[in-house]
Amino acid sequence: MRMFSAVEGAIRELDDMEKKARKIIMDLSGITDEGLLEDYLEFFIVPPSDIDPSGLADKFRRLLEMGDLRIREMIEVLSPRCGQ
Repeated sequence: MRMFSAVEGAIRELDDMEKKARKIIMDLSGITDEGLLEDYLEFFIVPPSDIDPSGLADKFRRLLEMGDLRIREMIEVLSPRCGQ
């Protein structure tokens, strides 16, 4: 029961901090529309390193490049005058 009340207290504290932060932002920015402020606060951008942490896009790009090179080589072998 003690843990539950501690969590409730922490949630209340976070809610108070959020309300104070919203008020500060509205006062400093001059925004009067709370919906607009909510849109700004809910908007976020995922940095590119988080979108592709394993570098899969680069690996996929390399596979495509290798495929293009292989096709060009095959065309040159199958029809040598095609490149002229």
